[in-house]
Amino acid sequence: MKYFKIKPGRNKVYEVVKEEYIRATGNKEPYTQKKNGNESHFAVCPRCDNPVQLIGLYSLKQKPRPHAKHTGKDVAIIKNGQNSVVSGLPRHNAAAYNYCPWASHRKYVDMGVNIVETTEREIQLYEFIKSQFDRIVYIIEKELDMLFSVNFTRDMLTSFITNKGYLYPALSFDNAAWIVAYRGLIHQNIFKQCVKIDSPLYNSLRSKCKSIKFESNCRAGYSRISSQENSVTFLRANFLNHKISDDGYEEKIEFEVFTKKGKGDKTSDFPTVFKKDLHVDPVYFSRLSHMSRDNINRNQKLLNIADELMPPLK
Repeated sequence: MKYFKIKPGRNKVYEVVKEEYIRATGNKEPYTQKKNGNESHFAVCPRCDNPVQLIGLYSLKQKPRPHAKHTGKDVAIIKNGQNSVVSGLPRHNAAAYNYCPWASHRKYVDMGVNIVETTEREIQLYEFIKSQFDRIVYIIEKELDMLFSVNFTRDMLTSFITNKGYLYPALSFDNAAWIVAYRGLIHQNIFKQCVKIDSPLYNSLRSKCKSIKFESNCRAGYSRISSQENSVTFLRANFLNHKISDDGYEEKIEFEVFTKKGKGDKTSDFPTVFKKDLHVDPVYFSRLSHMSRDNINRNQKLLNIADELMPPLK
């Protein structure tokens, strides 16, 4: 892998180069371990929080380039004649490792099966989502060219929690905003939500959904989805097909909006009127989530909803 961090959880991510490693760790224990005159360099995987070993940091060869590789086990040293786990590095988490997109084995992720065991990592992700819920909503709205009502965001988070989305195998601190939508917006009614004027979604709905109209009682630049007179509007949104590239560095989810025609007895009665690929941008979300909790732009209403709906995990 190309990146590392030095602590599990939501922490700064570095590129695997010598200068970055020295700056982050000081080339000191527990990250640098010395044995028989040789040095081994360790850190933490940014995606699954497992220990990794950094390979080729001081090599003069051009290939292979310096990279990080999962240890696949606890990092241990011989101490007083016995194996002793290195303090300061995370213990190996087999479940998280099995589903890590940056692991060399690339185990197939069954999108329909959550992680069975709740470990410290899942608890940290859960608390992270709670503390960043307003920013998560902001990113989803920006991605979709929409503005959500408070009740809509409450329904989304309720669905995410009911589906135990925090146990989704591919959830990470980098993609949490997109996964909350993926596991929370399932056949969600978007009637009465606001859409950015002249966005692809807006233009598609105007041209393909004759039963709707747009009202101006929204923030400037947005219009609210409403029904034409004597019309019943069926308009649902869905997230599907979460995919991660073979190298683990490209990640996307499909967003679609569909309506209903006829009696709804068959699949063809629910035509798709809009579809878009959403590309996960971990760098942007990381920067946003590292801003102070007391930042003046925080949405306290949404944070209160998260505090209400997300009690501590047992």
